[in-house]
Amino acid sequence: MPKLRVFIFGAGQRVRNNFLPALHFLQDYFKVVGITARTTERLIPLARRWSIEAVVDVATLDWSKIDVVILSVSVPQNAEILRRLAPFASRLRLVIDTPIANTLDELAACKPWLSHYKSVLVTEDYMNFPMFSLIRRATTDRLIGDVKSIALFNIGYDFHGLALIRSFSNFEPVVFSTSKKIGACAKVINYHLRGGLRGHVIGPYRQHTTGGIVIEGTEGVISEFPSDSRFSRTSKKRFFLVKPTRENNELDGYRIENSAGEPVYSIELTTLRAMRTMNFEDKSELNLCRGHGLVDVFQSLLSHQNVNSFYGTDNAITDSFVSRISSRVSVYFDPLVLVGGATVTWLEPLALLKIKTKRAAHSGREA
Repeated sequence: MPKLRVFIFGAGQRVRNNFLPALHFLQDYFKVVGITARTTERLIPLARRWSIEAVVDVATLDWSKIDVVILSVSVPQNAEILRRLAPFASRLRLVIDTPIANTLDELAACKPWLSHYKSVLVTEDYMNFPMFSLIRRATTDRLIGDVKSIALFNIGYDFHGLALIRSFSNFEPVVFSTSKKIGACAKVINYHLRGGLRGHVIGPYRQHTTGGIVIEGTEGVISEFPSDSRFSRTSKKRFFLVKPTRENNELDGYRIENSAGEPVYSIELTTLRAMRTMNFEDKSELNLCRGHGLVDVFQSLLSHQNVNSFYGTDNAITDSFVSRISSRVSVYFDPLVLVGGATVTWLEPLALLKIKTKRAAHSGREA
């Protein structure tokens, strides 16, 4: 199979430390043919480091020689780039970073252009962190029966946390949510999904402190915290501990152990081993897991069905807006979920209406 030819918009930390390492890991399938950014200060050195062509003027590009275009820029830039690419979009596969839009104005500006592309892939890689992928595999095999609740302690920032929770229920919509502030800093957001799954995000998120995930099912518990085994005993549920494995003191994989300390599921992280040999700045475990997650995202472009194959722009937009709303106010009931929808889906027609209103007002001023 010929390599997919990739062009990248953006030269920030996300491109430098995640996109380029992930694409280099998959270099048998992808070839980065060019990269551009608003300023040349970071663009030129980055292009040289990875032996990629730095493109200052994208108007000179022959888009017939590009298969995949990646957008990893500041959110307000998305709409303008999407608009400029519209004449070539029908043959391009778009890969766009999260969030696609933060406001209704940004959604109104972006949404009409997204449907022009051959396909759209959203890089929500948090739910593909290796530990979460391993746990999802175990719950799919019903290791702990039906999953009833997921608690994220000091992890799961905004829409990333909601996407992770929903990934355990085939992205069922949120029926209602509650938000409770505890003291000056702490907050608990509770999500209730159609189908019965409950997700709890206990924050605030602090990047450089420890946290973890606890998943409870009808027959067992999977936890990152060894001390949780005592709760499992009182509830008479099987307890499984998820823990990292290390080689030479470096993260090398994860495994899920039963109460006897025997591994029942495991994953080896060849991606992390390879990325440690590459020339980029941030090789922290957290960032290497981001790179691993992006490798999974890109593999869905290669006809490998995975969780990202079923995510898409609608789920990404939903998670962005629902998580933002839920962090501020309690949303007690969404009646549209009963008929297979969600109130947040009205954001799209509202955004389109906003576009039409602005165009009509602009036309009126010109007249």
